[in-house]
Amino acid sequence: MHPGNVLTGPDGLVVIDPRPCHGDPAFDAVDWVLRSGRDFKEAVAALASTDRDRVRRWSRALAVLLTIRPSRANRPGTAVR
Repeated sequence: MHPGNVLTGPDGLVVIDPRPCHGDPAFDAVDWVLRSGRDFKEAVAALASTDRDRVRRWSRALAVLLTIRPSRANRPGTAVR
């Protein structure tokens, strides 16, 4: 699931085209938080059933990867896989 699969319907949020997976829900919430267009704290606070501290910790960890990946992709000989 990613933010593009979550739509607002007449009865609230609706997930389309879900793919079954097993993992930490807080990890998946990072995409939603970072792409929601909201202030970070406000977006995390909107997560009703997710461990907010875990979302914050995953966000910190993934921030490093999200920052490094584009910069490495533009340098010859440093392909990112």
